[in-house]
Amino acid sequence: MNLRDYLSDSAEINAQIKDLDRAKSCELKVLGIKWKADDDTLIMECADKEQIKVTKRSVLSQINGFCFDPLGLLTPLMIPAKIFLQDVHKQKLGWDTILPEEHIQRWKAIKEDIAGFKKAIPRTVLKKTPEAKYMLSVFVDSSKRAYACCLYTTTSTKNGTKNTSLFTAKAKVAPIKKEQTIPRLELLSIFLGLSVAETTMSKCGINFTEVNLFSDSTIALLWIASSRKLPPIVTTLVQKIRFAAERIRETAKFNFFHVPTEENAADCATRGINKQDFTASRWWKGPNWLNYPNEEWPVRPISDVKDSDADECEMLTHQTTEDPNKCDPNWPIAMISSYPKLKRIVAYCLRFIRMASKNTRFKIADEDQMASRLPNAAEVILAEKQIVLQEQRIHGTALVSKNKQFKTVYDNDGILRKIEEPQIANQKLETLLLDEDSQLKRGYWPMAVITQLVPSKDVEIRSAILRTTSGREIQDLSIA
Repeated sequence: MNLRDYLSDSAEINAQIKDLDRAKSCELKVLGIKWKADDDTLIMECADKEQIKVTKRSVLSQINGFCFDPLGLLTPLMIPAKIFLQDVHKQKLGWDTILPEEHIQRWKAIKEDIAGFKKAIPRTVLKKTPEAKYMLSVFVDSSKRAYACCLYTTTSTKNGTKNTSLFTAKAKVAPIKKEQTIPRLELLSIFLGLSVAETTMSKCGINFTEVNLFSDSTIALLWIASSRKLPPIVTTLVQKIRFAAERIRETAKFNFFHVPTEENAADCATRGINKQDFTASRWWKGPNWLNYPNEEWPVRPISDVKDSDADECEMLTHQTTEDPNKCDPNWPIAMISSYPKLKRIVAYCLRFIRMASKNTRFKIADEDQMASRLPNAAEVILAEKQIVLQEQRIHGTALVSKNKQFKTVYDNDGILRKIEEPQIANQKLETLLLDEDSQLKRGYWPMAVITQLVPSKDVEIRSAILRTTSGREIQDLSIA
């Protein structure tokens, strides 16, 4: 029994494979996806599974069983099913509880729009050639129920021809715990698109010379370009988007564009589409104008947004929250004067949360080996992280953007960190060093401004005179 078969899309290579080792058919299945070697195409097909009863478990099983789609190519077809599953989850029904009749009828209609879909797509999206140039286009969109992104690659050959193809896509349903406004969901879609773009650029091995992001949300784009004070959640998300954009700019030219809704390829990924319309949808090739010169695109760069749109942005900013700076603290920072004592109190609180609930968010590695009633080192470190995260939520990250000499990045715990140490010689007078009005007490000052640079005997500047929020002046030796 031969457990291996070989097959190529090249007839010449197939002729050199021994009959015993060559696959008997030119059509094979890989993880449920058919590959036709003679024309080198993949057959995307959604199969229906017979269901005796409709429950939350059977719905999830059917969604996962329609088609194996790791690249998200069938996102517009599948998003209505994912939204339906979220609606079922809101009902707090058991996994094996039969759904109400109205839900069953809705599920049957959704299944009918998906099951039976079949389309052949080229396996090869682009070919790497030394003389070709590659452009990555990221389209993002959101609705009240979902936000999504889709990425297209455009290959420009030496003779001037261009070809655009869908590369990957991703969609998520809107958060279930707290209803978000459309502009905030649009921001989430932009961040999702940039995250997928970064992963694509690092994994696919293609050197993209140009990366463009297209959104039909004027408000979200204005938030990204704005220097105005925004609500804390918006500020944090905007800062993450700016950091991602700067990372992309290190290897490729990057720009934000406003695109009309009717030209946004990601629009159907949030609205959904039936199988009849999906087969011939522009989803597979993207807008035709991607193959035209950039000057002929029906889009606006983020710098060309009108002032009237900016007024709308300011109005919406005030409407999205009652108090942009309001964030109720979880830990009693204002009531405790000692930072070590504050860390111990928070550590005890987190220990109680772990022991009294099944919450794994505050789990530590050596929890089973705790023999002392006092918090151990791991608990104190976790407590300190939670204190810093609270300060970030209260004060946002607007101050970071004002200090351009700092290179900052969010670590795996969501804490904003400095990744490159600036030299104190490069510091300027009146530079703000720490968070405004912060209540953290840790042997240094909540906020300070450089009032004087102090040179050493060798003329090198290694310290400075700082003025704190209380008006007290001190000399610091470790600013850099």
